[in-house]
Amino acid sequence: MSVKKFSEFVILLVFLFYIGIEISALTSNPSTSNQWKMCPPPARVTKKPEYSDIKTERSNYEIRAETTRLNQEGVSQFNGEVEVIHGERAIAAELVKYDKNQKTFSAEGRAHIWDANVLWAGERATYDTRKEISILENGKFWSMDGKGRGSSRRIRNNKNNQRTKLLNASYTTCPESNEIWRLDASKITLNHKTDRGSATNALLSVLDIPVFYIPYISFPISDDRKSGFLTPTIGNSNESGLDSQVPYYINLASNRDATITPRLLSKRGTLFSSEFRYLDTSYEGQITGSFMSSDDLRNGDSRSLLRFNHQQWAFQNKAYLKVNYNVVSDDNYFSDFGSDLSSTSQRYLQQFIDLRYFGRKQSLYIYVRNYQVTDPSIPARFEPYKNLPQVFHIFNILNHRSKSGIRYNFSTHSHFSNYTRDDSVSGNMTSFQPRFSVDLIKPYGNINTTFQIQHNQYFLDDATNQFDNQESFTVPKLSIDGKLFLERETEIFSRSFIQSLEPRLYYLLIPNVQQDHIPNFSTGQYETNFQSIFRANRFGGLDRVGDANRLAFTLTNRYLDTFTGSERFRVTIGQVLHFRDRKVSTSFNSQKITDELSEFLFESSLSLSDDVTIRGAFKYDPNEGHLSKSNFSMRYQPGLDSVINLNFRQRKALNNFQPDLEQVDISARLPLKENIALVGKWNYSIEQSNSIETFGGIEYESCCWGAKLVARRFLKDAGGIHDNSIFMQIHFRGLGGFGQGGSESFIQSGIPGYIDPFE
Repeated sequence: MSVKKFSEFVILLVFLFYIGIEISALTSNPSTSNQWKMCPPPARVTKKPEYSDIKTERSNYEIRAETTRLNQEGVSQFNGEVEVIHGERAIAAELVKYDKNQKTFSAEGRAHIWDANVLWAGERATYDTRKEISILENGKFWSMDGKGRGSSRRIRNNKNNQRTKLLNASYTTCPESNEIWRLDASKITLNHKTDRGSATNALLSVLDIPVFYIPYISFPISDDRKSGFLTPTIGNSNESGLDSQVPYYINLASNRDATITPRLLSKRGTLFSSEFRYLDTSYEGQITGSFMSSDDLRNGDSRSLLRFNHQQWAFQNKAYLKVNYNVVSDDNYFSDFGSDLSSTSQRYLQQFIDLRYFGRKQSLYIYVRNYQVTDPSIPARFEPYKNLPQVFHIFNILNHRSKSGIRYNFSTHSHFSNYTRDDSVSGNMTSFQPRFSVDLIKPYGNINTTFQIQHNQYFLDDATNQFDNQESFTVPKLSIDGKLFLERETEIFSRSFIQSLEPRLYYLLIPNVQQDHIPNFSTGQYETNFQSIFRANRFGGLDRVGDANRLAFTLTNRYLDTFTGSERFRVTIGQVLHFRDRKVSTSFNSQKITDELSEFLFESSLSLSDDVTIRGAFKYDPNEGHLSKSNFSMRYQPGLDSVINLNFRQRKALNNFQPDLEQVDISARLPLKENIALVGKWNYSIEQSNSIETFGGIEYESCCWGAKLVARRFLKDAGGIHDNSIFMQIHFRGLGGFGQGGSESFIQSGIPGYIDPFE
């Protein structure tokens, strides 16, 4: 057995072993929350004194003591478990003196001061009531909401608890009984107005071992978004070598932020990335860019990426604009810098502008579409056409509903497209489609009858000399669509359900009109599914209208919980019966299709409980006598922090670009104890006898720190090249994280239902 096979086998063995032993534990003691709680303050922390029931002016002081003495200099001395309350501030000590002239309190002997939600304790404490400044010597502090604690030689807290300065101080979010990490600094400043902390000449210690010196560091003291460094990441790949990133987050405003990330790859160079996000009531968007001036593994070539996404609404949401622009410097960008198969196997990058207007009777759509092909193996003749531009207009001439429930609609659909592609036929296409429909709508069902005519006119510039300069065709269409909704109450195993039976019939009649003299700019064959069998054209696009004389049917049976309304069981079957052969095709000189029956469609969902869901779907080809496509999945999710998924996928080849597929997928997050969980996934191609992706690891989380350790092997590109990686991430709650990272994206995408405990 090879090292690769052995490593995958070990990961899977451990993973499946823990699945077996943890099923009972998950069932008997499910977790109900995945929220990462901050460490609570210790129980021994003194409770803040509160005002008594005695009526008093809150601007004055309420003082409690066993004994009181006043001297001639105006200094009052209070002894014996003294408590002083003034507004939100309180003082407790064995001895408290009040200087009437200086308006100051001084406390000695287990001195405590409460400021809002923070407790300060020290040997001695001073409180200036005029300046509202507290000073403690050799003190400690605790955040009462668990957002940090520490100690300091000298603590100074200014007016209204806005800013706290600590000299020769320490800071951590861990409890005293289990101090995993600590930040020691010559000075720590806590800005309670901005909820940010900063440390100068700081030394990070883990388990009392100094590990990292930081001249200056800023960290949050609340859960609000604040500018600062995010968790640095360090990784390693076979091709690029050591991979380290230090992201810096900039909170520009409540609705705008940015992230700047220098990424050092030891074998390539430095890749600088940035991301800018914005959001408003009428628009939102994101700009992402990356640039490497010289890639040592690509002959010193520069590498870059730019993404721009923008959405905007205007005129009371009647107008809509969407811009999506993506471009990379070269075809290998994603394979070199991507992290999973979904990003590394991108074949086209879209570049488009989408403008829409919705009026009371009219709608207008304007598209400008371009593409960047990033897969050099795709022949030029299979590249998509560019639309420069594409215009679509809908005019509702008549839309009337009678008192008897009959609705009449007459509309026109106009379409114009300019198609361009190098070394191919190009040109303009205009399509005009008047439509008339009648709907009969009842509570128990409805029936729709639609008649339409499609006329296409082409003006061509043919580089292949295959078509005339002008071409056209006209095709009528007739469809009848009927649905019924039948319900009854029933019982299964003494439980009450509502059974819903929903049959649907769809008849489509389209004559055979010769279209081989028309170029195919954008039309493709729809896959047979529950959506496509009810379309008025078996082709997507406008360049082909498939001839049809067929009847499609589906039958859906549902069981709804009477008390909750949730769907417990659903099954849908469907098929198409063809009454004549189909002659129109997307390709030229193709043979007619003689099959009388389409693929048989089946889809089902079963919720055994709130925790267990089973889904299955398949397509059976009666003409070939085999399953053309099938999917099976099962999910067990007893809580937000635990999930088990089992998936099986099978598909027969549709074309040369989509070969046969047969894969099994197992993934899970399994809590072992209160703070420990296993994560893992195994995605195996039965057809190719090869693992697509395998990873397994362990997560630990506590109230002040967490860690992940994950080993991964995944298919880097469609050529069969794998990448091996080990990821480790350590996160210090309230400070940030150090170590290897980048695991969040592939874990979340690889384990459906997974919630990152570090978020």
